[in-house]
Amino acid sequence: MFETIQHCDFTCHHKATPQRRLQEICVEEWARILGTSEAHVTVKGQFYMGLHLLRMVPFRLKVSEEQALYALANGVRWISRALAAA
Repeated sequence: MFETIQHCDFTCHHKATPQRRLQEICVEEWARILGTSEAHVTVKGQFYMGLHLLRMVPFRLKVSEEQALYALANGVRWISRALAAA
């Protein structure tokens, strides 16, 4: 999952990606439910996914450092994407 480069620099490798159509359906339905645009739903989803992952860090750290780093790195990545798109 992680490839350590130097002490605290690392690269995260993703193996699974959601099916594009399933993601589109979820975004379309939540846009309809919330009465907002699909772009807005996407940004909200990215932001809240990031928050969820960051909240998981202490719990994942009890399991392993690798899981904690995964949650931290991906939490930052999702929030960064949301902020860039906002």
